[in-house]
Amino acid sequence: LMKSKKNKKIKNYSESEFYFDDCLICQAMKSSEKEGRSLSTYELKESFKLQNQKNKINNKKQNS
Repeated sequence: LMKSKKNKKIKNYSESEFYFDDCLICQAMKSSEKEGRSLSTYELKESFKLQNQKNKINNKKQNS
């Protein structure tokens, strides 16, 4: 007989591999989750803005 595996319920994403990336957006989301809250719209927009600026800088370096 096959034993049924119990699915471990993940309480939040920081316990999983959801935040696999070191981008600023993932870092902000993981940090806020550890604090027991969600990012505000402003915080999320700022994270995207900062990550886009970082991407532009990295793209310029790669193209040089």
